[in-house]
Amino acid sequence: MGLFRDIVGGLSKVLNVVAPIAMFVPGLQVLTVAAMALNVVNALSQKPPDWKGALMNVAMQAIPMGLGKALQAFGGGTSMQFAKLLSDKLTGTLSEVAKKVANPQFTQLIGQLNSKIATPAFLERIASWVDAGTGTARGTHLTREQIQRAVPQIAGHMRAELGPISDLITQPLMQGNSSFQQSQENKVVISPTSGDLHSGGGSTAWQAPPTQYRG
Repeated sequence: MGLFRDIVGGLSKVLNVVAPIAMFVPGLQVLTVAAMALNVVNALSQKPPDWKGALMNVAMQAIPMGLGKALQAFGGGTSMQFAKLLSDKLTGTLSEVAKKVANPQFTQLIGQLNSKIATPAFLERIASWVDAGTGTARGTHLTREQIQRAVPQIAGHMRAELGPISDLITQPLMQGNSSFQQSQENKVVISPTSGDLHSGGGSTAWQAPPTQYRG
């Protein structure tokens, strides 16, 4: 178990160095997703599993990638149109990470977080941050360049919102109502083409009761 954590932790550090560079390069974004997935595995390998840290960290790390993807796809439009695009790209990134982690309980947590990000109320908040960041009124046609200048402000607001949401979602698990079991692992391999995580020998299983969240 200690060896597994050491290996995953080492790989996480390497990919975390590459991730900021890969964040906005489409061909390298798979490395960023792999880095986020490894960070999750590392957090869930702790005793007890750090569910809060796993979800909160992946949410924070997904924000710049979601913003980058949204900006790349945005051809101009209103703040609400960008908000919907950002929500789609951010939830898509989080789902990619959950798929690579392949843990049912973590996938459930991501599903709850994604549901919150896609609500009309949250989309309205994103649009208001875009309005404030660009200094424009609702309904104004915005360019990619205008929104790009407002990205630091938008990202700051998103971090401030998603942190408490992640905390609330994981509270039942962090109160000791979860268990983590893992047999001995001897290596973790990252596919160079897909970024998928593969472990050699043994199996991993996270077990926890269902979590309920009401946004």
